[in-house]
Amino acid sequence: MKKNKKMFLALGLIAVFALAVYAQVAVQKADLTKIQKPLTARIIQPCNGPDLVAGRPVISKQIIGDKGYLNLSAKVMNHGTKDFISNPRQASAQLIVKKLWMSGPGAYVYIQEIPIARLNVNQEINLSGRFELPWFERWDCDSPAVPGYCCQQVQVLVMVSYDPDIMMDGNTDNDDCRYNNNQCPDVPANHVWYTVECPW
Repeated sequence: MKKNKKMFLALGLIAVFALAVYAQVAVQKADLTKIQKPLTARIIQPCNGPDLVAGRPVISKQIIGDKGYLNLSAKVMNHGTKDFISNPRQASAQLIVKKLWMSGPGAYVYIQEIPIARLNVNQEINLSGRFELPWFERWDCDSPAVPGYCCQQVQVLVMVSYDPDIMMDGNTDNDDCRYNNNQCPDVPANHVWYTVECPW
């Protein structure tokens, strides 16, 4: 009888051990499935109404003589479900360069501003222009520091600008249904560094 009890106890321990191993393998497989699951981009659904979106700028560098220039282009698009119709004095698409060493209104240079009277669904406005970099010396700002020379930075902005009272004018055709995309994202690609002669 004692032998049978020992045998049942041994078989029970083996069964418990096997279940534990199986559970651990199953958990590892589940974790592996989570890791290997392909990542998909979050799809932003159109909101109900006009939705004007400021796209990211395209920036190219150019030197003419001893001056440095930025050639700029960008788009403002209507990704909503309805056409945008407005008094053109109430809305505009803007391409701007901000001088990051300055503050206040003087830091902003308006490269192009286009009033928006109508922008149909999936239609776009093209912005473009050229900006001359102040006191430009050369592009290689990442090279080892040279006495007497400093790095300077500008930021390129694409914006949809509205009259502050646009939501209260009684015209629902110019009420943007999503305001958090009216300025292009602030990413490193929108910043340009270059070298100048130190002003001090």
